[in-house]
Amino acid sequence: MTKSARKGIEVSSDAAARLQTARNWVLAYPADTEILIIANSTDAASDFQLGVVTASGAWFGIKRFTLNVLVSRLAQHALAASGTTPASNLTFTAVVARAIHSLQSEGQLSYFERVATRPGFPIAVAKTLEELPHE
Repeated sequence: MTKSARKGIEVSSDAAARLQTARNWVLAYPADTEILIIANSTDAASDFQLGVVTASGAWFGIKRFTLNVLVSRLAQHALAASGTTPASNLTFTAVVARAIHSLQSEGQLSYFERVATRPGFPIAVAKTLEELPHE
């Protein structure tokens, strides 16, 4: 690591300044250094990497992740050992839709019977369930 490479947190309301600080930090390392980029989206991570490559040429050690993907990868072994798996929003919504359908088929949705077949109802129920406190 060169002398200019350091640990730190950049706080700024200017996105361009934050990106330039991050770019300068990455460029302080040799091009074969393994660096992990965690971004809000895969597109943001790719744009950042392209900016680094444009400024310096080829770069071989950059790995790009979103925070959700990183957490998922870090948890893989523990989840496998416990026999569980994380569910995406789509998976969770599908389970909720199936539960609504089952309850409706059995005539057990009394209060929600009129709206249960409306578009968006399973999504609304899923979002409501996600907001409930978890214990």
